[in-house]
Amino acid sequence: MTTAYYFTAARPPDARRDAILKEAALLQAEHPGPSRFLGTGGGLARRLPAAWRAARRRPLIEALDSAVDTHHLFTDDLGWCALFRGARKPLLVSLTTPLGGRTPRPPAPRPFAVAVRLAPDASRLRDAGWRRVVHAPAGAHLPSAPLPRPRPVRRGPCSSLRPPWTQRQFRTKGVDALLAAARQRPDLRLILLWRGVLEGAVRDRIDRSRLTDRVELLLDHVDVEAVLARCHAAVLCPTRRRVVTPHPHSLLESLASGRPVVLSRPLGLAPTIESAGAGVVLDAVSGTTLAGAFDRLFASYDGYRRGALSLDCSPWGAPAYIEVFRALRAELAATAGASNRAATAPRNLSRP
Repeated sequence: MTTAYYFTAARPPDARRDAILKEAALLQAEHPGPSRFLGTGGGLARRLPAAWRAARRRPLIEALDSAVDTHHLFTDDLGWCALFRGARKPLLVSLTTPLGGRTPRPPAPRPFAVAVRLAPDASRLRDAGWRRVVHAPAGAHLPSAPLPRPRPVRRGPCSSLRPPWTQRQFRTKGVDALLAAARQRPDLRLILLWRGVLEGAVRDRIDRSRLTDRVELLLDHVDVEAVLARCHAAVLCPTRRRVVTPHPHSLLESLASGRPVVLSRPLGLAPTIESAGAGVVLDAVSGTTLAGAFDRLFASYDGYRRGALSLDCSPWGAPAYIEVFRALRAELAATAGASNRAATAPRNLSRP
């Protein structure tokens, strides 16, 4: 079965460091097909409703509709479903962030299915008339075994971070707050995992913060487990719910390695971390609150580490993710087959 994969973001510099593309690669291994990036760039185009932006790309779908068996859309806005209004093949949709404030109307009657990150979002969509909605929180490549306890480092604790894509995300992803926390804690060392964008901007921030000797910037593709072996914790503190996926791969990789995390309340993973005692959750993100979070984390580090070690991360792992989509594809194929048989029945009855 051939599937076309669509991403409403722009093509990233390195697909190996993009969580959504890594999840798509899990599915492409079983159902190969072309990939298309629909990102229209920044500026005014980003402010237009997704349905309007989708209308400009419909010729792309029409060209591929006859060549593939299924369309699979990865998006942070269900308004992009309008892109497939004239398509005949079944549609799979992966909603990569939480639903916004307004619940959209379901697509016109046709074979489609939607995978969401949060269980409450699945309930919202079902209540709004969406059919075949499933919960698929993440598809992370998790370490097979925990790492040994990190050694004390010369200048204190280490942390790792996933980077922003835009200048605005230095604030909304908590990068500026993390650098401010490092200024307040002279013992704190940071390892920032970067990915080929905004290198000059982050270096400028590090220099202005006078943290050059305490911030290690990793620009190349790296072995994440090797980096985590040198870290005490992973940090990701967005200020809003829809800035990143609810269950970031970087935090899941850290937890599966036995490293606690520092995260903010908007992330869907936050209640689980609190319940397991596997890290510190912030209600507000600033340099001061992050510095206080590090105080709490390292004052009781072994307890938080035990919480991370006790947490079963398999529901967010690649095998569970693949199984969800296998079942969803089977149901979608059966529905599409029934629809085709129903459509051809009148023609068959009219034959002599």
